[in-house]
Amino acid sequence: MSENNHEKIAAGLRATMRRVASTVSIITTNHNGSDYGITATSVTSVCLSPPVILACINQSTRLYNAVLAAGYFTANYLADHQAGIAQVFGTPNTPDRFSTGHWNHGEYGPFLVDAMGVLNCELSHSFTFGTHSILIGKVVRTSAREADPLVYFEGEFSRIVKEPKAQ
Repeated sequence: MSENNHEKIAAGLRATMRRVASTVSIITTNHNGSDYGITATSVTSVCLSPPVILACINQSTRLYNAVLAAGYFTANYLADHQAGIAQVFGTPNTPDRFSTGHWNHGEYGPFLVDAMGVLNCELSHSFTFGTHSILIGKVVRTSAREADPLVYFEGEFSRIVKEPKAQ
C-alpha cells in the first residue's frame, strides 16, 4: 500500500470513528506507590464466562508499562457530569491528575468513587499491534450506580438524552 493511500485510509478511519459514539473510561493502575491513569474510549466487554474486558492502550503512555508491571488495572466508566475529569486524564503530561475527582484506593489501584461503573481487572494477556496494545483483563470485582453515561462523539464529550418511554 502506498504511503499516500495509507494516509487516506487512516484519515477515513478517523472520520468514521468520530461518528461512532463511545463510552468514556479512565483506565488506572498503581505500581511502586505511583498512580497512573488515562482517558480511554476503546474499552469493552469480551465475554461473561469468564468475565473479561479489553482496553486498547497506546504503548507510549506511562500507564501501559505500569499495567504490565503491576499485573492489574481498573476501568472507571464515567457519568455524564464527569467530562472535566476525562479532559484532565486525556491531556498528556498533566501533573497531579488524581487531584481532579473523588478517588479512593483499593487492591487494584485508584478508583473513581462516583463513577457510573468500576471494573477491577487482573491482566490476563497483552497483544501488541501497531502503536497500541490490547489489554485483556479478567474482571474480579465490580461496582455500578445509576447514572447517565459520558460518551465521546464527533471529537467531543457528550451526554445521551433519553426519550421518555411511550406508554
